Amino acid sequence: MKTLNKKEERELQEAFQALCNMYFATEKNNFSKCTSFHIKPFNPHWDEKTVQEVMKHVKMYLSAWVITPMEQVLKINKEQVEKDEQQRHKEALEERNNWLGKKEN
Repeated sequence: MKTLNKKEERELQEAFQALCNMYFATEKNNFSKCTSFHIKPFNPHWDEKTVQEVMKHVKMYLSAWVITPMEQVLKINKEQVEKDEQQRHKEALEERNNWLGKKEN
């Protein structure tokens, strides 16, 4: 089995975080960066029931086939990734609000 170098390991962890963002996304919020996956804008012509069904199936697939095996290999917990993303999101909002406040002065 190939051993990952630091760059490959970091890239794999970033991919895992992106997958977790998809898993945690809702139609209203996902506590993450603007480049992250948002479900509702995916197809603006879907009704709410369709959006909820797509979300349910995406989450089932990600949890069963992608995230769980990656958690085991990377020894990272998806709940910790969610907490980290929420904290980063909160800090980004505070920074944005501080910047906007300074800009208005």
